[in-house]
Amino acid sequence: MLISAQRIKDTATEFRDPEAVPFNIGLTPTLAPYLTDYFSKLFSVLFPRMRVTMIEDLPQNMLKMVEDHSLDVALVAKLNHNPTLEFTSIWEEPLYLAVHQGHPLAPLPSIRPEDVPVHDFIRLPHSFGYELEERLPTPDQASRGSKKFDLTALRFETICRHICHSDDCTIVSALAAEQFRQDNWPLSFIPFEAPGNLRNLGAASRLNCPRKPLLAKIGAYIQENPPKGVTPTFRA
Repeated sequence: MLISAQRIKDTATEFRDPEAVPFNIGLTPTLAPYLTDYFSKLFSVLFPRMRVTMIEDLPQNMLKMVEDHSLDVALVAKLNHNPTLEFTSIWEEPLYLAVHQGHPLAPLPSIRPEDVPVHDFIRLPHSFGYELEERLPTPDQASRGSKKFDLTALRFETICRHICHSDDCTIVSALAAEQFRQDNWPLSFIPFEAPGNLRNLGAASRLNCPRKPLLAKIGAYIQENPPKGVTPTFRA
């Protein structure tokens, strides 16, 4: 009852002053490191008086938090989206295979998922939200048994740092690739061939959520000022 009363109070406050109610947004671990600065600037421009909290978690956890009213929106791939929530498309971005500079595969103009070397491939246990991920190899102990130094990691950047000085490879989104280029990481990025090489990223929110006007402003801002490497898809 207390939670329901707070929701009613928040909704009433928002209609009087939308910036008076804090905004909670969720991002996945493969997005958050590359969007904190971008969203900090976005919210300071659009809603300079609003308190904003960014929460990093896995897609399935964030979607549950949206349902429980712990988050206002969660940025997730459409492929990972919960159909009980509303999905607002924001942008599309391609997928790359990341290898160290000088790797034998680095000069390739593109690559098929089936051509990724299984004995050198490292992937996270959760999906990035690309359809072609089902066509990528599934590494196991047998396929990587010849490795003198192997790695299993929960953090995406741990894998990418390892790849900078090894012959292993992994998948990265366009956002991550652009940040690594900006930071001068010694990595090369090979585009994957279609189909399934693009992910549709968007905002998952509750049906009839009173914060939809804020989401519309965010989408319009991104449409005019997208992060480098992505193609805006938001439609008002």
